[in-house]
Amino acid sequence: MASEIVGKLIEKFPVAQISDTFKKREFVIEQVEQANGKTFSNFIKFQLSQDKTSLIDSFALQQDIKVFFNIKGVKWRNKNGVDNYFVNLEVWRITPNGDVSQQDTNSNDTTFNDTNKNAEVIDDLPF
Repeated sequence: MASEIVGKLIEKFPVAQISDTFKKREFVIEQVEQANGKTFSNFIKFQLSQDKTSLIDSFALQQDIKVFFNIKGVKWRNKNGVDNYFVNLEVWRITPNGDVSQQDTNSNDTTFNDTNKNAEVIDDLPF
């Protein structure tokens, strides 16, 4: 299930190499909510993994960002046979708040852009 949230980047952690084949990086955003005339802050930790660990590099602390993520739940049985459950907010995209790039929103768009504006149009439709 894909979700998105907007908040202020509070902290970036270094990349952690968990095993030979798995690495992750975590970061925290602050989301501020207003309710009943009061202000509440939520500090939410997200995870980037594998080739996505560098997605947060270009963003500065205190910058407002929009985070696109999936909720991942994992069941793990420890040595004593006790089941443990973990929830990760696995990030797949980050943008500055309010900025959704044209390339990302139109990745399946067939309109011409600068890279194919001189391409020949072939009409091979059967009707």
